[in-house]
This record gives sequence, structure tokens and C-alpha cells, in this order.
Amino acid sequence: MPLGYDPNAPKQALNLLVNGDLLDRAVVMDLNLSAVLENAIAEAVARCHEGEQGLEENPGAVQDESLAQIDPNVLTAAIGIFGNATHAKKWLTTPARALGNKRPAEADVEEVMDLIGRIEHGFGA
Repeated sequence: MPLGYDPNAPKQALNLLVNGDLLDRAVVMDLNLSAVLENAIAEAVARCHEGEQGLEENPGAVQDESLAQIDPNVLTAAIGIFGNATHAKKWLTTPARALGNKRPAEADVEEVMDLIGRIEHGFGA
């Protein structure tokens, strides 16, 4: 799979705020936060790019998926992560590598809720 970005591009300094408890846990685990963030961003960019390609191939896909068929707890959690129903619905109807390329709307509710929790805490892959 093409990366979709130049991995040899120069690094840039970044100032951001992170949940203090997560940061403490990451320090204890001796995580390379730069690498974790870079991987998370790369995954998000790839997911977004894949979703855009899917919509170009089948522009009615998101509109055709019925919200009534999606578990209400999954939908609520997805809206909480992605900010609104449109973005949540797009994510729910796009195949996810973390779910074996199944769409979250069609995957096991428990698996999807686990994935949402991992995304929420920055461990989506």
C-alpha cells in the first residue's frame, strides 16, 4: 500500500496538549511519542484517503446506509469521536483495517466499541 506521504520529509516541531494521565502512562511505558503520533496521523490520513476513494467510486454509499441499522451505542460513541453524525456515518460505512476490512456498521458491536475506545485514546491501529 502506498504511504500517501513522504516519510523522508523534514520533521517539524509541534506544540500540543495531551491528556495528563495518558502522557504519564506513555512515559512509564517508555513510548516514543513522536513515532506514535506520526503513525496515528499516517493511519488517519490513509483512512481518510481510502474513504474518499470509496465515495468517489460509490457516492451514494454513505447516504444508502440506514442509521436505524447501526447499534445506537456505536453511533453515539462514533459521533463523540468524530464530532458529528456525518463524519461518524462516513467512518461507520468505510472498511477498517482494524476490523479485518469490515465496515464498522457491519462488524461485531463489541469489536467496534473496542476500536472506538482505542481511537479515543490514540491507539487506533
